[in-house]
Amino acid sequence: MTLFHLHFHDDGQDVDEDIQFEADTAAGALSQLMTEPPGKWFELWRGDNMLCHLSRDQDNLWQIHR
Repeated sequence: MTLFHLHFHDDGQDVDEDIQFEADTAAGALSQLMTEPPGKWFELWRGDNMLCHLSRDQDNLWQIHR
């Protein structure tokens, strides 16, 4: 298992949120984010390497940007 880290930051609301989890692959981040409200963008990290930005929309479609 690999340790991953999801980070959310909103300057407008002065909010920082961090979620750490272990998974076999980065795809495990999707299941972690199912409990988050749609529309929030998270950074996905593995160690010191940011892998991508991802979010889920109102229709449960994922947006993933590198």
